[in-house]
Amino acid sequence: MSGAGEAFLAVVGQEPTVPATMETVEGGFAFQPKEWIEQPQQVHIEDRGDAGMAMWVGHPVNVVNDFEPRPLWGLRGGEKFTVLDARMHVNGGSNFLPQQRYEASRLLAGAHVDGPDTRAVAVRYDFARPDSGWLNTPGVVTREGLVEAWQDELCSGLMWTPHEGESIHWLAHRFPTTLTALLHLWTGRPIEIERTQVLLQDGHWYPLVEAREPQQARRRSTDLLALSSLDLGVVATWLDLAHRMGPLPHIAVHEGLPVQVGAQVIATALESFHRRLKGGARRFPPQVTTRQLARAKKVARNAAVESLAEAAVDASTVRQAFDEALGHIADPTYADRLHQLLPDVAAAAPGLLGPDLSAWIHTMKEIRNVQSHGTSKHDAFDQDEISSYYVHQSSGRWALKILLLRQLVDDDRLKDALARSNTFHYSLANLDREHLWSGFSAYDTFIKSRS
Repeated sequence: MSGAGEAFLAVVGQEPTVPATMETVEGGFAFQPKEWIEQPQQVHIEDRGDAGMAMWVGHPVNVVNDFEPRPLWGLRGGEKFTVLDARMHVNGGSNFLPQQRYEASRLLAGAHVDGPDTRAVAVRYDFARPDSGWLNTPGVVTREGLVEAWQDELCSGLMWTPHEGESIHWLAHRFPTTLTALLHLWTGRPIEIERTQVLLQDGHWYPLVEAREPQQARRRSTDLLALSSLDLGVVATWLDLAHRMGPLPHIAVHEGLPVQVGAQVIATALESFHRRLKGGARRFPPQVTTRQLARAKKVARNAAVESLAEAAVDASTVRQAFDEALGHIADPTYADRLHQLLPDVAAAAPGLLGPDLSAWIHTMKEIRNVQSHGTSKHDAFDQDEISSYYVHQSSGRWALKILLLRQLVDDDRLKDALARSNTFHYSLANLDREHLWSGFSAYDTFIKSRS
């Protein structure tokens, strides 16, 4: 399936009949159909009668919609394949209609399926290194499924059969990160998956084809722990442990910022901005003096010592605990800080922070607390959490940019700059694609505010 060549494409459910060129590009595959296989949302054609035809291309919301990944069916050399994540681009063509181009990172060879959410029975992975410790050992049943060793003449690998079928996307994209995190943590260096195959309901194994980035040369080093000592018992224990650890394994081994960390960084940066800009801000009115606050803290501390004496709690322990708890009682809360900062952002960029500023601040506060204190809330991190963290990270980053820019230019200049910025428009359109805010469009709200 790799390399340049000719293929035929169609939307899912139709016979692939539209000729297309296929080539391997950086990060995946590209398909150039000879004619449209579906109507692009970003292209609007109007028949003006005697005046001829008019066409508009490139509305940001519709560009984002067209770029949303979708499955396509294909044929190449008589073999079926499914493009699992085709993203549409529209380019200028030699005829009246612009050309369609699809880019994708993942194909399923040998079968037509409805898409990446199609259920699969099992998956097997080949790893680049053959010196694993799980060869020739019996499979182990975990809470979620059966993990087994398998090998051929080229590679050694692992096979995973969940107790209940999972989607191709989960088995081929999400679940492997749990294994590669273990291999990285175990050896101290990344070990990539070389091949992935999924077992479908028809009883056949089908390869998942990916265009891989060239591997950069890495400094030679010894394993932290020998891969040959990593047996299936350890793998099974890890699979159960990973469910309880949430994002911690991935944060531990990856140098990039997962969406959780990115959102946490933005949440902290907004608080830091307020501290730096308004360092003298206080929670209480100006008439409340420092001496009065100190006296109030002393009264609360002494009351706690007296109350807990009945439980035989050491007085010094109680004093220390209440001194720590009340140490920042005069400071504004996290929510207070953002409520002071963000109305100016909402005024400069209506829609960016959603339909309810208080709700946006509440969610950002929750993200900050969950990530900073390592609670187990949202450890499953399913699509709803991913969308929320993405939206708040992206909108929060723009809020921080706007706050900084407001220190350099006046509000009118800033508003005009945002109104002219395609990058900002696409960011708003991408927020809308997450459908986090029901019945509300960040993009439409901003555009209407400028009309």
